[in-house]
Order: sequence, then structure tokens, then C-alpha cells
Amino acid sequence: MGLSLYETKKFLLRPRTARRRAKETSKDMIGRIMLEGHYYRTPMYDFFGAVANTPDLMTDFDLPDGAVVFDVGAYTGEWAVPMTQRHRIELHAFEPADDGVAELTEKLGSDPHVHVHPYGLAERDFSSTMALNGPGSSIYADDGLYGSQTAEIRDVVPVLAELGISHIDLLKINIEGAEYDLLDRLIDAGWLARIDQLLIQFHEWHPLAYWRRWRIRRRLRRTHRQVWDYDFVWEYWRRS
Repeated sequence: MGLSLYETKKFLLRPRTARRRAKETSKDMIGRIMLEGHYYRTPMYDFFGAVANTPDLMTDFDLPDGAVVFDVGAYTGEWAVPMTQRHRIELHAFEPADDGVAELTEKLGSDPHVHVHPYGLAERDFSSTMALNGPGSSIYADDGLYGSQTAEIRDVVPVLAELGISHIDLLKINIEGAEYDLLDRLIDAGWLARIDQLLIQFHEWHPLAYWRRWRIRRRLRRTHRQVWDYDFVWEYWRRS
């Protein structure tokens, strides 16, 4: 089988990646891991620069008191914790990885306005083997640095009905490849008009990622406008 478009792109950019890797002087381990994962792409550097200039880029949102916020792919609360510190919100954190759920519960479980849900969200109900790679844990990876576990994934639409949610002020999605199915499900179910803001991380390595992202973004533009975008890193949309 031939190389995918993503693999071909990485292969052709290997000389540039090697040059940028050699020039990189940052001692921040997390930053280096992120750069490696994005093969030292320009949008990753641009995102780092934006965060350096605006440290609250990922938490500065216009939210009313009591806003309903969904953190889908919450892991251990890297985004959820500062969000609860900055805003008075009703936060629903979804995380299927057992270690993430345990740490989320330890950090935020005593807050009555935080609801930790030990499952992921997608287009249907199913169970899957999740490769455990810390914040990069995914049901689409074959091997996990920390092993694997069975992850429960639930259809987002019945979950919303079950929770009595009719409107979401801010939806953050970082679910290692499952974002495409989740967003398609929300769009097909007519849910976009009920979501004011979206913070999305699309993953370039996912099969058909370029086409699926283009299609989802085209459909998003019917109801939302893009505020900022760092290609296949993070992007932020607001309802028009």
C-alpha cells in the first residue's frame, strides 16, 4: 500500500524538519514533544508565538456566569482547571482514559459545578481499545507507551438529551482523531446552531483528514465564523 497524503507530506518535508529540529533550542519537554508530533510545522511555531504574546489565548472567552462548557477529551484537566479558575461555568468534562478520570476527579471532583464523565463522545455507542499515550491516548493508535485499556464511547446526541443540555456556550474538542465523526454527528443532528463557540484540534494523521476537515469547516461557516486558526493545531469559531 502506498503512502498516505500525510505520510507523503512528512516524507517530503524531512530535510526541513531535520533543519528545524537541529536549530531548536527550547528545553521545554512538552513543547519539544508537540513540535515532534507536528514535524516542526510552521503553524505549531505560530501557535507557540501566539500563546507567548497572549498567554490566556486558550481560556479568554466571552462567557456568561453559569455558561455550559464541554471539555471533550479533558485528560487530566490541563484546560478544564484554568477554565474553572477564570470563569464561573458549568463544566462537563469527558474523558475515557482511567488515569485521566482519576486525576480529573482529584482536581475538580469537589466542585459542584464540574461534572466528570468517564467516557468519550462520538457518532455512536461503542467500546474500543484505547492506546495509552498520555495526552495523546487514542482509539486509533495500535500501541500505547503505557499499555492499553477498553474505552467507552457514547453517541453525543443521546448524551446531550440525557444530561438535559439544550445549548452549549463553548465546546472544546481534542480527541485524537475522533473529532471528525463527532463533529459530523453534531452537524447532521442540527446541533451547531445551539453551540455558540467551538475550540477544535483537528489531527492531520487521521485517514482523509484533509478532506474531512475541509468539509466540516465548510459546513461550520453556515452558522459560525472563524476567529483564529493554526492549521491542524487549534482553531476557534464563534456563532455568527
